[in-house]
Parts: sequence; structure tokens; C-alpha cells
Amino acid sequence: AKQAAAQFEADASRKEMRKQVKMTLRRNITAVSAVWSGIKATTNRVLEFMQINCQDDASKEYVEFAFADILAGQAMPQVKPWPLAQVACRVFEHYPRAQEILTGLLCHKSPAVLSDFRNQPDLSSEAFDEYVNTTVARLRFLQAIAVTQGELGVVWHWMSRTVNQPPQPLAVVLLHATLESVGADAQARYKKQFDKLIAHLDAVFLVSALELSSRLVGKVEHAHVRARLHQLCTWVSDFKKTGKAEPPPGRHITVAHEAALLGLSIQTS
Repeated sequence: AKQAAAQFEADASRKEMRKQVKMTLRRNITAVSAVWSGIKATTNRVLEFMQINCQDDASKEYVEFAFADILAGQAMPQVKPWPLAQVACRVFEHYPRAQEILTGLLCHKSPAVLSDFRNQPDLSSEAFDEYVNTTVARLRFLQAIAVTQGELGVVWHWMSRTVNQPPQPLAVVLLHATLESVGADAQARYKKQFDKLIAHLDAVFLVSALELSSRLVGKVEHAHVRARLHQLCTWVSDFKKTGKAEPPPGRHITVAHEAALLGLSIQTS
């Protein structure tokens, strides 16, 4: 896909078209709102624009790549994944290849989203912070897409594979992020299996993770692991008390909530 996009980029006769594609898609994708009316409006604008600009195979390949590439760039800590996932999934229904490209881009940049924690980069403290936060954002975005599409198997496979291997620093961070973001969805789908996974996490993974944390004292990973391990232990403790994984803020937008938001915007505009 990258090679085809590069060839298209080299075509001087398509320069203006490329400029419009990038500008229009980026403007719409970066302006997604967290209300259903905004999500639907953005989706319709993107689909209409993509249809107009996918007049031949080469153009379609480029537009799909551009859409996926811009989406990948939006998988950042400051961007809420759920509204963006809603738009992305509706576009993927018409352009499934764009989803394949997006997944490939994010997995290439952050193999940990596939629960592959080998060969993590040796970074300074500041660079490691950025790397961890970006990886968390990429994983949450891919998981939000999976949940939106009803493909909970993707989430389940990641969680089960992660808790059944010796904990790595990034695994501790991402496991807490996953449970916080999509734990409620996983519990709703897998029920008793989810309970067993959390029991294993509590009895085995956390014990090993605590040992890992003590070995990391003085290393750049220690601060992240210590903080997320504390949060992970708190999450498990709360789950054991209530038996329920809570969805994160902003996970669900009801019609009433949307109406309230729209009413507020009208009053303050």
C-alpha cells in the first residue's frame, strides 16, 4: 500500500487531487465530535468525498491509504478513540482495505498492540514516556474499532495472551489501559471466562509484575510500571468487590445526552 501511494505521489498530474484528499480528509477526521449527529455528519462527508475521488483503481488505493494514514496519525493520547472509531468503522464498511492498511500501520509502529513485547526500544526517560503514551493510544484506538465492530475476539485474544506470558514493562501499562477502556465490553461478552481471566491476573500476573517492578528500580521503565501497577491492582480490587468492570467516561453516548449537548451548544452559541 505504501509503495502504491508513493507511486501515486510521484504523478505530477495528480498533485492538486492529492492535496485536496489530504486536506479534506484531515479536516473532517480531526473535527469528529462526540455526539451522534456529528459522527453521522462526518461519516457522510467523508464517504461522499471518497466516492467522488475514487474514480479509478489507482485513485481508490491512494484515497484508502490517505484515510488510513490520517487515522493512524490521530491515534494520540489527547484524542478520544470512541467517536473516531465510530466514523472509521462506518467508512470501513465501504472501504475494508483501509482498515487493513490502518491495522498494518499501527502494528508496525507499535508491535505491542499485537501483544508482542519483544525488542522494545532503549529510550531516555522523556522519550520512553512519549513512546508508552502513544502505544497506549494506538492500542485503545484499535480496540475501540474492534468493539464497535463487535469483534471482541480481538480484545480477548490480546488480554489472554498478555496475562499468560511473563509480564513486561509495557505489558503492565497496556493491560491496565485495556481493562480501563474495554474491560466492561469484554465482561459483557465473555462473562465467567472474563472472571477467570481476572482471577488469573490477580493470582499470577500481578505477583510476577510486582517482582518485575522491584527489579526495575533505577531504570526508565520503573515510574510507568509502578504507577500503572498500582492502578491495575486498584482496578482488580474494585472488580473483586463489585464483580463489575465499569466503562470509561465517554464510552456510551445516549440520545438524551446528545440532546442535552446540542441544547447547550444552542444556548451558548
